[in-house]
Amino acid sequence: MTEDTLILFYILIFVLLAFCIEHSSTLQISLSMACPHVLVTLDRDNPLEGAIGIVKTIRPEWTEGTIVTKTFTDGITNKLIGVNCSGSSDDSMVLVRIHGNNTDLIIDRKRELQTIKLLEEAGCGAPLYCTFENGLCYGFVPGKPVNLQLAVDPEVYRLIIKTMVKFHSVEWSCGSQEPVLFPTMESWLKLLPETFADEAKERGYTELKEKLDIVQEVKTLKDRLSHLTSSVVFCHNDLLLGNIIYSKAKGMVSFIDFEYGALNFRGFDIADHFCEYAGTDSVDYSLYPERDYQLMWLRCYLEEDALVKGVSGVPISDSDVEQLYVEVNQFALASHLFWGIWSIIQAANSEIDFDYMAYAHIRFDEYLRRKAAFLSLSGA
Repeated sequence: MTEDTLILFYILIFVLLAFCIEHSSTLQISLSMACPHVLVTLDRDNPLEGAIGIVKTIRPEWTEGTIVTKTFTDGITNKLIGVNCSGSSDDSMVLVRIHGNNTDLIIDRKRELQTIKLLEEAGCGAPLYCTFENGLCYGFVPGKPVNLQLAVDPEVYRLIIKTMVKFHSVEWSCGSQEPVLFPTMESWLKLLPETFADEAKERGYTELKEKLDIVQEVKTLKDRLSHLTSSVVFCHNDLLLGNIIYSKAKGMVSFIDFEYGALNFRGFDIADHFCEYAGTDSVDYSLYPERDYQLMWLRCYLEEDALVKGVSGVPISDSDVEQLYVEVNQFALASHLFWGIWSIIQAANSEIDFDYMAYAHIRFDEYLRRKAAFLSLSGA
């Protein structure tokens, strides 16, 4: 046997041993350039055991008896489990997110992974540890989700603005440079069901279609908003209060959950955040911010944006703020259509205990209530 043949023989033995070791586990890991992918599908109804198994591939030093879990119940799209080592701080927690049923219909999972990696590199997001067949694992962001009281606190909303401007300054290099708002809604319109087998949902859907022609409203609003000069920037696109994490100790705000992150109109991202002041479980649109509050908020946004762009010496005029006010409130109508359509699709597919059809009614009702007033706004 020659020396070269012997070397080849040992390499082959090493490869076979590595293969056997890898496949001795019930989990198989496929490595990609982006991140490891675990070849397992978690049971949405009983995910704990599978979640722990996945995390042990990331944290092999965590032994069975030291692992603790926490189930988060706030989301209305996915299931989320926190896995940690007993006695460790929250900073070391690994989050395991199980995608909601058929959410791939409405969420571009490939783009989401690109977004997570992009934001991690930009210092805007937690690390992504791995993906699996119906979800992903990523780092925990310490702090607490803001409530309305925190969101309107001047100290906190300035931090929210600071983080939003940082997001809006991220250079998107992962595909189309066009805003996703109307292409997304137009693709979702094709997913709307003809009917619902569930009688209550079908009754609600029929009542909804009697209120408005959703397809026509999207077309009309697209035409109206095309006249605005809203900057196209990288947007979070889902800034409900639960996706905003405040750390008082660090004096900072972080955004989480980037499923809808993409290039979009600046006005939509701000408007969507304002709409979320109303909440999702017990929705109250009297909490949508009044004009005076918005003008203060929007001036702070423009000042922070100018600072980041290195033009902070240029004063922000009342006209600049007024133009942004018009832009944001008209895009608030798009937010209502966007999440109203989303909610109908979720009503047809989601297994989560949430009344999506009722929420769709709430969003479309608010759209109709505000439509005339918001579209009549004009800049100074």
